[in-house]
Amino acid sequence: MYQFQIECGSVVVKQNSSQNVEDIVESTSPIPFTARLIAYYRAQETNSESPLIIDPLAELLVGDLSSYVSKHRHTAGSRDYAIVRSYHIEKVILSNWCKNHVMSQIVLLGAGLDTRAYRFQPLCVNSHTVFEVDLSVVNQYKERILLDKQPLCSLIRVSTDLSNPEWPDHMLASGYSKDIPTIWILEGLVYYIEQDRVISLLSTAHQMSAEGSEIFLDVATHGLAKAKYGAFMKHFKWGLALEEAPAFFRSLGWHVDCSFADDYDQGRNVGQRALIFVHGHRGSILHDEEVVSESRIEADLTPQEFVRSFSRNHLSTIAKVSNTYAADTSRGYEAFLDFLKEIKPAIMKIVDDLSNPALVLRVAPRLQRVPQVLNSNVERKSSEEEKSFVSGVLYELLALLYCAIHGLRVWELQETPLYKEIEKSRVLGLHGIEPLTKLLLKELNKP
Repeated sequence: MYQFQIECGSVVVKQNSSQNVEDIVESTSPIPFTARLIAYYRAQETNSESPLIIDPLAELLVGDLSSYVSKHRHTAGSRDYAIVRSYHIEKVILSNWCKNHVMSQIVLLGAGLDTRAYRFQPLCVNSHTVFEVDLSVVNQYKERILLDKQPLCSLIRVSTDLSNPEWPDHMLASGYSKDIPTIWILEGLVYYIEQDRVISLLSTAHQMSAEGSEIFLDVATHGLAKAKYGAFMKHFKWGLALEEAPAFFRSLGWHVDCSFADDYDQGRNVGQRALIFVHGHRGSILHDEEVVSESRIEADLTPQEFVRSFSRNHLSTIAKVSNTYAADTSRGYEAFLDFLKEIKPAIMKIVDDLSNPALVLRVAPRLQRVPQVLNSNVERKSSEEEKSFVSGVLYELLALLYCAIHGLRVWELQETPLYKEIEKSRVLGLHGIEPLTKLLLKELNKP
């Protein structure tokens, strides 16, 4: 049994709707029941052998779901995803946020049975206020169950329906300030809501946010949203392709990085590149024509045309990054990381268009680790390991582009002339990159 640490804080509940507490158990609405199921997953994780997160209150909140889970064993597959998502939010997003802000607001939209205000120790650093925003039935239920528990920071529960256009007024009436940096967490929420409402929600959050505010949410891909499989996915309303996401969110004032959840899986099974983590900061809103211009290359080109256009535009940059790193490893590594950030959405699109996991695994195993490398929490390697990794990624990128341009299958690789050149050049390390980019560009320009 885990010991629960109690420290000073305060709880305020603001009610703006009326429902019976018992409704949370009987309701057929997917969101309240999902809240219970996610809490059940946290309880199961807490009692597992090597838990990623520990939530001593989850079991208290969830009640007995064993009968439901035994009858719907397919729901167990979503446990790993929910746990990895929570771990990522806490370990990567919120830990840094709490450390870097002397005063802040943390808004959990659709908070469900979240317990971070009681257990997430970084909240003890500096001054933070957690706003748990959800239906009255959820907040009443939590208030009753957690009545004798003390949060680690100031906690305000705002009872409102996010489909109600007055929800921002309810936030402001509860004590929310537009002048304090805010991080908005929309965990497991937006795919249950019609896209037009999500657009309104994110636009409103932008308007209510001070400079320096951030956002995290997860979105489904088009394929998953259309699958309509299982008790919860059948309620999914919409989805986005990875390459569409940055422009979509910039049009709403949020400048974000997007990665498949698989890139942060912690060794767990979180699906096959079907859910996307989105994290970024408040910025300027792009005009519609800017967003259309930026995304036109993806929309108008076939997969092969796309990879050819990408190669023509970036082969010289690959050579430049290699040469910069060879001349100055510190400056070169920064250039390498900046380049990876720039091309990551395009590379993910190319990989998806290939639809050939065996090929990708064969020619580009290091590219699968790029999202972890871009994570600022990852320590730099030793100089030799780093040099090997940088040159390895650049060689793999060239090989991947070559395979995509020619539509190669995994067993056809070793018989192609340029691929043989790539393999031979690897022994030259960074010095072999530029000649290969010239060869590939020459091949692209053949009639």
